[in-house]
Amino acid sequence: MSRRKGPVGPADEHLLECLECGRRFRHLTSHLRISHDMGPVEYRREHGLPDTVPLVSPKIRESISERMRTPEHLAKLAEARAQYRRPARPPLTTDDEVAGSMPPWTDIAEWTQAARALIDAGVRTKASLARLYGVSPAAVSHRLRRYPADGDYEPCHMDGCTSPAYTRGYCTAHYQQVNRAEKAERRRTTVTGLHGNRRGGPRGHRPGGGGHLTAA
Repeated sequence: MSRRKGPVGPADEHLLECLECGRRFRHLTSHLRISHDMGPVEYRREHGLPDTVPLVSPKIRESISERMRTPEHLAKLAEARAQYRRPARPPLTTDDEVAGSMPPWTDIAEWTQAARALIDAGVRTKASLARLYGVSPAAVSHRLRRYPADGDYEPCHMDGCTSPAYTRGYCTAHYQQVNRAEKAERRRTTVTGLHGNRRGGPRGHRPGGGGHLTAA
């Protein structure tokens, strides 16, 4: 069977001519599937037709358009949209409002609970909080893991301190104190070792003998 080449030319407004067999139909898509085992894309490409050329008669398009505008169909469409619509997120507040409502960054436990409330409410994300406070997102995630929502966290190891532990079992303030004390002790140990290894030992002491040097 020879194939026709050229644009679609309907004899009237109710029928479209098939360029494969020359017959006329109201719905070419169904005819192409059944009689020629072709899809709309393959048919248009075979005959050089643009994608904007309809394969349905104008009468059928008008009937479908009228049916889509009926109140019953619009009501069903609105119901389907409401069923699959995502819940509305609360309005995002400005950075100044968020920073003003948050505890200071140094109040670790209180800040973490307030940050978790903002994240759960969808107002902020961990990344946005990190940018707001000039820290890395990993620092925010670390706090959220260290201080769970139920408040069951490890207290500071320093006697008399009830603040939550953050680093090495200490709160921020006591960790800084312990860290400074350890650094000072390491410096003292290093200086003592250097003095003990000097040639001849301390001033006024004979390297091979005991006692102090006496004037001649």
